[in-house]
Amino acid sequence: MPELQIKLDLIDDNPYQDRGSYEDIAELGRTIAVNGLEQTPKARQVESRYQLKFGHRRKRAFDWLRDNWKKEGLTDRYNGYTVMPLEVEAFTDAEMFDGVVIENVHRDDLKVTEKARLLRRYKEVNPEATSEKIGLVFNMNAATVRGMDIFLDLPEEVQAALDKGDISQGTARLLHSMMKLAPKEKVVGAMKRVVKEAGENTPEQVIDWEIGHLNNVEEMWQSHRTGKPRGGYDGWLLDMNNFPNKLLPPMTVEQVGAYEAHIDHLANPPACTACPFYTKVQGTHYCGMKICYTRKRAAWEVQCVEQASRNSKIAVYKETDGAYRPLSYDDTSRKLFEKKHKDLRLIPKSATEHAFQHYTNLNDLVVVVATGEDLLGKLASSSSGGRTVGKKSEKEKAEMRAMKVYRIKRLELMWEYTAVAEKIFESVPMDVLKKLNDWKNIMIDDRIPAEYDHPLTGTAAQQLSFQRRELVWRMIMGETSYTRRANMVDILDAFADVTGVKAPKALIKRAEEWDAEIKAAASVSTATVKGKSK
Repeated sequence: MPELQIKLDLIDDNPYQDRGSYEDIAELGRTIAVNGLEQTPKARQVESRYQLKFGHRRKRAFDWLRDNWKKEGLTDRYNGYTVMPLEVEAFTDAEMFDGVVIENVHRDDLKVTEKARLLRRYKEVNPEATSEKIGLVFNMNAATVRGMDIFLDLPEEVQAALDKGDISQGTARLLHSMMKLAPKEKVVGAMKRVVKEAGENTPEQVIDWEIGHLNNVEEMWQSHRTGKPRGGYDGWLLDMNNFPNKLLPPMTVEQVGAYEAHIDHLANPPACTACPFYTKVQGTHYCGMKICYTRKRAAWEVQCVEQASRNSKIAVYKETDGAYRPLSYDDTSRKLFEKKHKDLRLIPKSATEHAFQHYTNLNDLVVVVATGEDLLGKLASSSSGGRTVGKKSEKEKAEMRAMKVYRIKRLELMWEYTAVAEKIFESVPMDVLKKLNDWKNIMIDDRIPAEYDHPLTGTAAQQLSFQRRELVWRMIMGETSYTRRANMVDILDAFADVTGVKAPKALIKRAEEWDAEIKAAASVSTATVKGKSK
């Protein structure tokens, strides 16, 4: 194909070329001025103009030479560099795109998002090409081909950080998963924290912390659990297609107003794994629409109760049954269950508070309760079972007040003690502390309150102190109970037995004051006996 000398002003880029910048153009221009073109670019003619198939850096080098060859004292080789040699052929669109691929795919400076855009354009031009075939063209495996496209969905700030190498492709994928759960600004904020805290916290730790603090997100299943992922412990399978949507609770007027754009979704939600608000990050499964998870949880509990009723021959509780009291698992309660006492009923676990039962063939989301005045009186007098729900005695009301105070003060006492005992880990470095803090899981009732938590953005000293205190917390949390009241001073003694660190007098005094406060809350006025004045 003979060369044609084409005016620079008539030469356009390949329409499929979206490369943003070109480096070392002046250096290439000087080389051309000395040695001439080593390879003539190819192009096609479109009406009176010409489109390059490849050779975009050389075209820009000619542009530079046209403006600079005289003042640089360079040789005039191409009519003052106002023209450039081209081999002109009748290329198809597919052949033009192949030229872009050939020119770019092996560039050392090809950015991640540039390669992703190139892949996307290749798929558009070759819609029938498989991932395997595209991988051969781009020298990557099929799985990588399929995964590159997500980078173009990331916010621009995150794409820029990926191209600069501030974050890895793995981190970018985690941030992409986070996009299903969080608005753009939260994802960008997480990326900035990953960059800022590099070397202090891993990207996985930062992103996990950010997701855990999203208001509209529900963690459903963690990677350490065995079996197929479910919607919480004893929940539904996340890939379940025949979910009992008919049992979903009705929505309030306020909920309808707040979620108007998602009413159809909430009325007939798909399987979680097919839901646009579902994602998995580091093996942990999340729901990005908490109201949907809550509604599904309620419906699932109703189905579990109905199934348990059929299996156990115990009726489902109705409002007309009146007050009820959850059974415990003592001898009295077990005998009542074995005999299928006529006043036993079944309710969802969410309808009562901390009912721990282990009755055969009953899902843990189902709770056995006693109803009827005679049976409730028997259980109350023997202290068997939980508190009565419905009409309560003055003593039960007082105990509820005391437990409310106790639970608040219990956590405060534990946190105050950790400040005293953290010194036992003063010589342990941060990375070891973090590993040690995985040794024992903190249950939901023992979680460190958010107001005590030092955010990951705190100073290094704050983070180190928190890691030490959290480790002490894990050591002592088993010495107290969320469900059973104990003397605060005795609790401090139990803590000391575990850590070897005695509580200071000031903390003991506070514990005594709290004990008095709890005792006062538990007292029943002598002026009230069975609802009547003495």
